[in-house]
Parts: sequence; structure tokens; C-alpha cells
Amino acid sequence: MSRRGNLFAKWGASVLNRLENWSQKLNITLFFLWGMMALLAPRSVQLPLFIIAVTGCLTHRFKNVKRLTQPEWGLMGLFCVWALASTQWSFDATFAFKEFKKILLIFVASALLILYFQSLTKQQVHYHFKAFLIGLGITLSCVIIDRLCAYPIMDIIHKSPALTYSRFIAVACLGVWGGLLLIPAGRLRPFLGIALILALVAFFWAYDFDAGPIGALLATLIMCLTFIMPKFTSYLLRVGVVAGPLLVVLGGGLFMNTTHWHKIAGPDTGNTHQQRLEMIDWASKQIIERPLGYGLAQTRELTQTNSIVSYTVVEGQLNKVQLWENGIWHLHNGFLQIFLELGIIGFLLIAAVVWILLGRLYQLNLDRYQLGVMHGYVTVLLFMFSVSFGVWQTWWLSTIITLTVLFAFKVGYEKQVK
Repeated sequence: MSRRGNLFAKWGASVLNRLENWSQKLNITLFFLWGMMALLAPRSVQLPLFIIAVTGCLTHRFKNVKRLTQPEWGLMGLFCVWALASTQWSFDATFAFKEFKKILLIFVASALLILYFQSLTKQQVHYHFKAFLIGLGITLSCVIIDRLCAYPIMDIIHKSPALTYSRFIAVACLGVWGGLLLIPAGRLRPFLGIALILALVAFFWAYDFDAGPIGALLATLIMCLTFIMPKFTSYLLRVGVVAGPLLVVLGGGLFMNTTHWHKIAGPDTGNTHQQRLEMIDWASKQIIERPLGYGLAQTRELTQTNSIVSYTVVEGQLNKVQLWENGIWHLHNGFLQIFLELGIIGFLLIAAVVWILLGRLYQLNLDRYQLGVMHGYVTVLLFMFSVSFGVWQTWWLSTIITLTVLFAFKVGYEKQVK
């Protein structure tokens, strides 16, 4: 190569290195701002995933694509193929295909995110991890001040408490488990971790969003169980992911009837917990009727043509009430919605992915505290996934994927150090 060619190659390499450094600084900044985005601009919560997926190409430059030759990615590929096929028997094929393109884009961005983190050093991963926790802590301080000042943020945004704070509470109830990983080793570490989670639960209990706090309480129990029986807890989580939705569908679809509703239903229709049960009952019966599913993103179409029944009991009489005449966008239960739309095949593919990832977490040979923290994170994530947001909401999928990848690489490097 000529001298001019060498100079040009060196200049090009220098430019790429500078772009790589700038992109990493941008990505760290995004993690720092993520908590504030969840609070003040909740529609932008998905931006870190997509921006890092693009800018991260300057870091990994597709040199470690073999990292994606893992069983879970093969299963995700089959899931996407099945989801695409389901659009052909959907009620609204055009809308189903539109949703498929959105989901496919998220999965592609997730693959690029993994390639990005795979190319980072332990110290660089720690910078991203710490930036997220510092930003989350600062935002939580702002929320505390907001509470003391009678919720001015809600007045500024002009939305209800749930719409104003729910996404930040979701990010906080998931992200706090990362903070527990930074507690220094010692005899008091488990107690400090439990105290931190309980303090967060107590603070958020007053807000109109109980999925996060309740999930965190359940996760605390799973964390404590892991301290005592780590292997058993790992299997319990894996079996629960598969058996839980199957038992719910069989129980609701085959055995739930009006006699049970006569005992359960209240005098009015405003009970959100009962509404969740009504959705589960309705969806379970639809799944039993058509176990291969109704097509991707067809929940609303199906609830318009086959309405969900609501119940009230007034003076001992069971009444059927029509609440959702225009249908519902989602079931507030991710596993059940996947089961309803993509059938037993779609559900088993997703359950298999979660099973593999939980098994790999156990195989990292973390100490009991670190494994307990990660089991707590998984528990609150699965709980919120099962009772709260819509499974195909872009911000929700982006949040759980990005946080899971960040935490996975953090504990992965901790395992290497040990």
C-alpha cells in the first residue's frame, strides 16, 4: 500500500474511533436521562433502545455476530415466523402486519443492543450501569420533592396520577434491583437490600399504580427464598413461567362459571381487580375454543365481535353488564395475550426463551445475594408483565429488553471477576 493509502487508512481509523467514543458517551447520557424521560416524557422511553442500536454499530461493527447464534435467538426467530404467519388468519390482516413490523423492529434493535454490550469492556458496561442508576436516583429525588409540594408535575403534564407516574414507577421498580447489586459485600447486605425495596414500596403505595409495589413485595419474598434455596427458586421461576399461564387458561376456560362469579362479583363494575379476572375468564374460554390463536394484535377486534362479560351482584342477583363495547386494546396480561393471539405455539416459544435465560442466569454461579437480587428483578418483571401493560406496547417491550440486557451484562462481568 502506498504512503498516501496508509495515511488515508489511519485517518479513517481515527475518525471511526472518535465516532465510537462519541457514540458511547451519547449512550451513557441516554441511560442517565432514562429515568427523567420516563417521568416527564414517557413516550420517549423507547428511544434508548433504538438510538443505542444504531450508534452501537460504531462500536461492535458487526464483528461478534456469532454471539447471536444462541438457542434463544433461534426460538425468537421461530416466534417471529409464527407471528407473521398468524397475520394471514387475523380478522384485520393489515393491522396485524403493521404490528408485526413494529415488533420485528424491536427484536432487531434488541439484537444490535446485545452486540453493542458484547463489545464493551467491564469498565464500560459499569459506566452505562452506573449512569442509569444515578439518573434514576436523581429523578426519584425529584418525585419525592414533587410529593412534598402536592404533585406539581401532574398539574404541568395535565394527566391523571396513573398516566403521569406509572411509567416512571415501572422503571423505578425494575431499576432499583440494579442498585441492590452495588451494595458492598458484608453481613448486612441482604438486610439493606430488603430495607431499600420495602422503602420504595412504601413510597409508591400512595400512587394510582399498584402493579409495581405489589410485584416488588412478591419479588422480595423470592429474593429471600433464593438466599435459602437458590437452586429450588431457580426451578420454581422456570416452572412458574410455563405452568402458571397454562393452569390459568385451563382453570378459567374449563371450570369458571356463573356460580363462581356469583361469589366473586361485587355490587358495581368499578373494581379493577375484578375486571382483570373478567378478562382472564373471557380470554381463557377463547383460547380453549381456538388453541392456535386468533392472529397477532387481534385482541381488540376479537373483543368487539365477542364481548367481554362483566358481572355485578345486587340483592343476591347476578347481573351481566356490558362495559367494553368498543373492545379493549390489551388484556393487561402479556402471557395471556400472547396465548390468545398466537396460540399454544406462540406461548411455548416465548416460555422456552424465558426458561433458557433463567437457566443461564443460574449457571453464572453468582453468590446467593446476587442471584437473589436477579431473581427479584425477574419476579417483579414477570409480575408486571402479567398484570399491567400491553405486551406489544413499544415503550414496555423496549424497557424490559434494555434493562434486562444491561443487568445481564453487569452480573455476567461480576461472575467473570469472581
